[in-house]
Amino acid sequence: MHSSGEPLDDDGLAALVASVRTSIARMTADSLNELVTALPEPITSLAVRGWPLGFPEDIATQRRPPYESRADSVVYCQVLSEVAAERGWSIHTYDAKTVESDAAAMVERPSDCACGNNRHGLTKGRPQPFHSCCCASLSCYTVRVEALAP
Repeated sequence: MHSSGEPLDDDGLAALVASVRTSIARMTADSLNELVTALPEPITSLAVRGWPLGFPEDIATQRRPPYESRADSVVYCQVLSEVAAERGWSIHTYDAKTVESDAAAMVERPSDCACGNNRHGLTKGRPQPFHSCCCASLSCYTVRVEALAP
């Protein structure tokens, strides 16, 4: 939504966003192809940061607060989810605000989990993206294990 130069009208920005979204999808597919060929086991699921249900799709609304600040990240998360779903992967969304406590609640001894535990020096204030990603992966893995349990 942010640009330099003369601002585009809604139709011009919608065309630009559609073009960028197509490019994002192509690059995401290429990157996932590389990842799939580099791994010894198949990928079956993916954890992606969730976005608000009912996030507006029309550009005129996305240009205004509070949507304007989230529009870019929502597009990336949506495209990643779409490309992964086209491959038959299960998509699990997580809430970035609760992923650490959710992951800690899933382990047998939450005190052993680094998620949300500053004693291990892994989180100082806001969690690091890698740390949140690990917690999301734990949550995704636990959901999968529970689904497979008899």
